[in-house]
Amino acid sequence: AAPLVAAVAAPPPAAAPTAKISSPLAGLEDDEAWYDGNTFQCLQCLFVSKSMDHFNAHVYNYHKQDPHTFIAGNGGVGPSPLSRTSNLYRCKMCHVDVYHEKSAIAQHLGYAHSVELRSYATIYEPQSVMF
Repeated sequence: AAPLVAAVAAPPPAAAPTAKISSPLAGLEDDEAWYDGNTFQCLQCLFVSKSMDHFNAHVYNYHKQDPHTFIAGNGGVGPSPLSRTSNLYRCKMCHVDVYHEKSAIAQHLGYAHSVELRSYATIYEPQSVMF
């Protein structure tokens, strides 16, 4: 008799990023936070956001593309359709300047101070509404 082999179901695919963006121009009114100090603009449709998370969700949902490939300019073949400002944020723990964007600040805080963004905000940005 042949040995029995149990069938294993494949895990469900990872959930795609979602956002409550209804048009390519939506964005600025609902994504202002202390850690969002730069502006990101899609040069294909003129969508503008102060949140890189919202910009990435826009690219995925509106343009139906992977944000990393989109930002790289069709995988590095063409110019990037992203225009961004270059404002810096000064860490209130060590006074180092980092790119004023949520993931850049969170990465600095984690590597340099072993502190999470939420804990930092509670102490150093208490006037801000967090997440």
